[in-house]
Amino acid sequence: MTTSAADGGALLGSTADAIVGCTPLMCAAAFGHVSVVNSLIKQSANVNYVRPRPYGDTCLMRAAKFGRIGVVDVLLRTVDTST
Repeated sequence: MTTSAADGGALLGSTADAIVGCTPLMCAAAFGHVSVVNSLIKQSANVNYVRPRPYGDTCLMRAAKFGRIGVVDVLLRTVDTST
């Protein structure tokens, strides 16, 4: 796979399923961009958003799936566990 700066570093040739219904926070979490995740959270990004079916994942789930430990740490300090 290759990336393109013009596409914000998005993977070229990846399946559409990887990004369908994803928020900017979910994409940043999946790609491990800790500074972007922090910036989006400061701008009130919804850390508890659940991607519609058939996916049903959250930004925390995506970060964990791809082994983005730094992002997981940030999100665990931020997510609302009362819901």
